[in-house]
Amino acid sequence: MKALYILPLLLATLFVLPSCEDDQDLLEFQVPTLVKQNFQSMYPEAAFAEWERQGTTYKAEFHWEGSEAEAWFDKAGNWIRTEFDYRGTLPQPVQDLLLSKYANYEIDDVEWVETPSGNYYQFELERNGRLDKTLKVREDGTVL
Repeated sequence: MKALYILPLLLATLFVLPSCEDDQDLLEFQVPTLVKQNFQSMYPEAAFAEWERQGTTYKAEFHWEGSEAEAWFDKAGNWIRTEFDYRGTLPQPVQDLLLSKYANYEIDDVEWVETPSGNYYQFELERNGRLDKTLKVREDGTVL
């Protein structure tokens, strides 16, 4: 008889525990005021943002100048970084680096990342159909 009570509890646990690992979706009123204010001052033309919390950081997902973007802030409202989907032509030093050192990889995704300490391209590189490397490169071809 106890098994009849325990089985539903175990099944419920299987569905609840994986969701603890995911980002927590937030409604706008759940985002700290300083985070929202700093986001709005940086991206005043972003009409709509979807908010998530990952640990103690807050992420706004939005569209900016025709590109999908994510802006990250700490709980005090300090800007950490912004990632933009990148679809343009890469600077020649970056192209040269990719051709000389990573020619055996396929580029799966490219993002332009802006941070308080400097900007860079972030590449997801695949080999044999599997993600193999994440590469961060400055505009001058310097690997971070």
